[in-house]
Amino acid sequence: MTKKYLLIIKNEYLTTYAYYTLEEAKVREKIENNNYGLSTAIIDLKDIEWKR
Repeated sequence: MTKKYLLIIKNEYLTTYAYYTLEEAKVREKIENNNYGLSTAIIDLKDIEWKR
């Protein structure tokens, strides 16, 4: 896995974004919140236990 963070946008028309750094995810989150008023969440993929 090359990406470490996901920015989840709670909107049926927009996609989820993946970023290499937390700073990149926070910048995009700020844009989405300020410009569009969308509800967002950043998830650190490092802490997720994946099932096979």
